[in-house]
Amino acid sequence: MRTILPSGKQPWSRWHHRLHQLLLDDPSLLPQGSGLLIAISGGQDSLALTRLLLDLREQHHWQLQLWHGNHNWRQDAAANAQHLQQVAAQWGLPLTVDCAEPAPKSEAAARQWRYERLQRQAETSSCPLVLTGHTATDRAETLLFNLIRGADLTGLSSLRQTRPLGAGITVVRPLLAFSRADTQACCEQLGLLVWHDITNADRQFSRNRLRLDVIPELEALNPGATQHLARAAQLLEELEGQHSALEALALEAIRSEPGRADLNRQRWQEQPIKLQKRLLHRWVQQTSQQQLSAALTTEIWRQLQKPGRRPPIALSHGWQLQAEACMLKLIPPAASD
Repeated sequence: MRTILPSGKQPWSRWHHRLHQLLLDDPSLLPQGSGLLIAISGGQDSLALTRLLLDLREQHHWQLQLWHGNHNWRQDAAANAQHLQQVAAQWGLPLTVDCAEPAPKSEAAARQWRYERLQRQAETSSCPLVLTGHTATDRAETLLFNLIRGADLTGLSSLRQTRPLGAGITVVRPLLAFSRADTQACCEQLGLLVWHDITNADRQFSRNRLRLDVIPELEALNPGATQHLARAAQLLEELEGQHSALEALALEAIRSEPGRADLNRQRWQEQPIKLQKRLLHRWVQQTSQQQLSAALTTEIWRQLQKPGRRPPIALSHGWQLQAEACMLKLIPPAASD
């Protein structure tokens, strides 16, 4: 396998072939000529992704930009960023480095900060696609992590190939068909200098304990367990997508009038109980842009089982749910003041 890259700089590896074939099979994933903003940490996954996309750029005509987030968690964070600036300069790619002030206090806060900054940078640089280096291994870990937290179908399929980030911006994970062992082998074959994040070995982070302790035990019980978990997550994503499409049709069918946000209460209550709850959850999310927990959805559903007009049910951010005799309404903050 010695096909020469269009740049003539080096032969194609099997990793180039795999990603190139994946993009040929699904051209909508990274459309030709798109502006791509790549989140790069210096670790093996994001480094392999960046190098492969750079080598395939001439065939797909992308505009590539890099973004790095410094959480201010590590003593070597500044050196990490400097290393990436050298890599970006060597590869001729623009790099933006954002530094968190103050440092996030949790994994969840760090993740929220990263995606907020990525969205802002994507808007500034006119990049409609934000790319991360998540792999099938990450997908397996996320499935397990969300499973033990009691997540529903949407949560179990949360690490998806694509997801919306903001208006006109989509997060894309092109390496979900690759394992972490694949990206390590890719970096070794292409001679890429990986920056090792020492916090990945810190067991105070729950995801690290899952990665370092639980996954190896599962692999010992059944070799290939990680691959099977990643496949299960993919199947759950497909199933959730089918459910979501059917729910969207069902939600339109119970609106008070076509195009209106209000629901016909009788038609809603004619649905099976489980579907009533899912439609309630989807309606609130779609109309008010807020997620209801499973427990809160069930509590609101219980209150709506009482006939007749009910007192408004308070939701987050000032929204209210008003139950009329024949109709369900969501009242925005300005209208409820």
